[in-house]
Amino acid sequence: MKLPQLVVSAPMRGPAGLRVAPLLAALAQACDCRFIVASVAERDLAPGPALVWSGWLDQTALEAVPHLHVLADDAAAAHALRAALHRPGLTVLQDPGLATLYQSMSLDGGQAEAWVRAQAGEHGGAGRRLGRAQVAGLFNPRPPH
Repeated sequence: MKLPQLVVSAPMRGPAGLRVAPLLAALAQACDCRFIVASVAERDLAPGPALVWSGWLDQTALEAVPHLHVLADDAAAAHALRAALHRPGLTVLQDPGLATLYQSMSLDGGQAEAWVRAQAGEHGGAGRRLGRAQVAGLFNPRPPH
């Protein structure tokens, strides 16, 4: 297998995917890239050859290749955050905060109490009440868990 020059993990769908698409297209034209996507369904959204996140974990040869991780405040970037935590590289924040990403990963991952604790730690009792309301579905476009 010929190794790429760069491995990129970034959101491919949703608003974050739309915002980062021009950068990803430019990278694909500038060098030999492999894109890490969250699922098989997202492979067609990548501007070049793509690996599903779970398959990328098994590609030990790619450990020697530079990685670029683009994080956004969007659930679509969850795989990019996991990739950044798993393999070192240059990490770029597309948004100044990642609260929505953390919220979606906590709530969708069945870690509602972790979200409530984080809110309470940051904002005290009011944060705890807000966190519980968000877990219940208030102020949250996602259905309650």
